[in-house]
Amino acid sequence: MGYLTTLTIRNDYLQRIVDNPRTVIDAIHQHCAGGRETCTVDARTGQRMKYGGGEIQMFQPRHADETMLYVHYGNTVTEFRPYRDDFGTSFDKSLIKEIEQLLKIAKKKIKENESK
Repeated sequence: MGYLTTLTIRNDYLQRIVDNPRTVIDAIHQHCAGGRETCTVDARTGQRMKYGGGEIQMFQPRHADETMLYVHYGNTVTEFRPYRDDFGTSFDKSLIKEIEQLLKIAKKKIKENESK
């Protein structure tokens, strides 16, 4: 199996992506081929930034055998990685609460569907 790269497009800036397709594709290709860290990309320049800005958020490529959970939370998408050295921040704790709520809803929905 190969590698997978997860991208998030910030829809507010979609026109910048449409206006600069070659720059965007080149940046995505460069990241997929050698990106080692999550970053954002400026669609106008193709510049990759570790923090902030950018119309596209590109996550670190992951091997297909690696399980990764991405959480859409508020106005962002983040990797839920409990094996990080710094795991346990207040943000991580808030993500756990959100995930627990989603799992509760999912289990209830499964029960409802199984009883039909």
